[in-house]
Parts: sequence; C-alpha cells; structure tokens
Amino acid sequence: MNEEIVKAYEALRKKHSLPDFNTINSEFEISTIENPDFLLREIKNKIGEKIDFITSILLPVLQPDANSFNDLHECGVFSEEEKRGLLAFYSRLMTIHRDSLMISILNDDKLTADFVNETFKKWPELKKQAAGYVKR
Repeated sequence: MNEEIVKAYEALRKKHSLPDFNTINSEFEISTIENPDFLLREIKNKIGEKIDFITSILLPVLQPDANSFNDLHECGVFSEEEKRGLLAFYSRLMTIHRDSLMISILNDDKLTADFVNETFKKWPELKKQAAGYVKR
C-alpha cells in the first residue's frame, strides 16, 4: 500500500471528516491511486467509476439493443413493475453521477468532500440494491 496516499488521506480525513481509510478503500480501492496530488478529486473519481460500472450493467435492461440476444433476454427477465423500480434506481445513480460531474466543473474541495461523505453514506444501500438487480 502506498504510504504517501495513506498519509495524504489521513490529513484529508481529519480536515473533512471523511470515512476511515480502510473502510473506504475496501469499497472504492483508493489505495490504487498513485499520486497524492488532487487525492480528494481522485477519490471522487473512483466513486464515480463504481457508479458508472453499475449503470452500464443496468442500462441494457432498460434500453436493450435489438441486435443483442443477451440484452433482449435479460430485459425479458424483469416485469414492467420491476423495470419501473430499476429505472428509479438508475435515475438515482445518474443523479449521483451528474453531481460528480458538476463538482468536477466547480473544482471545490469542500463540495468534493461533501460528495464523498454523502455518497459513502448511501453506498451500502446502493450496493445492496445493485447486487439484487445483478443477481436477478
């Protein structure tokens, strides 16, 4: 593990009341960040990557490619009611994604730290819901 990252994170954690390093690292693999410059932004980006990954899995169910047998099959597994729930979940994830983009544009450390904290609090529920859809 990169001790420089851990040390830089600890300073950010104290300044912005961020989650414990090991806890956030186990979810978003922040120890793979190589350079501590702009560490807070990089953590936001790691969270964004995870959100993007989940939305990329869900999108073919919501909008299947007519030429993809896999998409059509997986789409057919869900009832219309389940698809509405899936769409609401997808919208929630996209809101988080758009918030991340806005923060990137504004380039503000306090907003970035707030985003990391807020999303991390929501993460257990989001992860559980995503796993349920993926399992289905």
